[in-house]
Amino acid sequence: MPDKDLFQRTFAAGWRRVYRLAEGAVSSNSELGAACITALAKTLRESKGCPGFNEIAEIVSNVEQERKSQPLFAAGGVLSLSKPLASIRQVEQKYKENRMTKVAARAARAFLVKEKGTENGAGELKQNLSEKICLDLADHHFFGRGRNYLVQHRFGTFAQERDWEHDVKIKMKPSLSKLADKLLRNPNSTTIRAPNRGGIRKSTQELIDEPLS
Repeated sequence: MPDKDLFQRTFAAGWRRVYRLAEGAVSSNSELGAACITALAKTLRESKGCPGFNEIAEIVSNVEQERKSQPLFAAGGVLSLSKPLASIRQVEQKYKENRMTKVAARAARAFLVKEKGTENGAGELKQNLSEKICLDLADHHFFGRGRNYLVQHRFGTFAQERDWEHDVKIKMKPSLSKLADKLLRNPNSTTIRAPNRGGIRKSTQELIDEPLS
């Protein structure tokens, strides 16, 4: 593995602090989750939201409506996904393989394969998709990228890291849902901010890392 300092520089802006907090074990899981949400909001702002989100979400919603309208599928039949998957690919191409669009497309494909017909309305489906996009971004920028190093330098085993990661994501869930709702309401926002932390106090390390105003 590369030198730790060099490795930390591979994280995108905003996510390096999240990794330092995790690797140094100086924050609670709630505080670390809040730092992830702040980094997520920064990522979304800098990428101007998620181009093509509405189009991809509409494709997912249409598939679910088709499942509901045809009793065969409700009884366990298989709905062909070739057309909706091709439509998602067209959206990716329309936005010139934009990274955020690709994340949304990948999330939508996984969502379509896993969903077997639910009672969710279109709004809830789109919210769930938005949450998955946000979580996939966190996995891409932090959890997946830092997992091996955290095992080596903090946890010792993948089982311990997995339990820790699961708990951090649980702590993130309320704020992640609010952030996903902001993305859903304005997919092209350049001003999206992390939700209020609800009174969670910042750690000493977080205060040290904050830039002077």
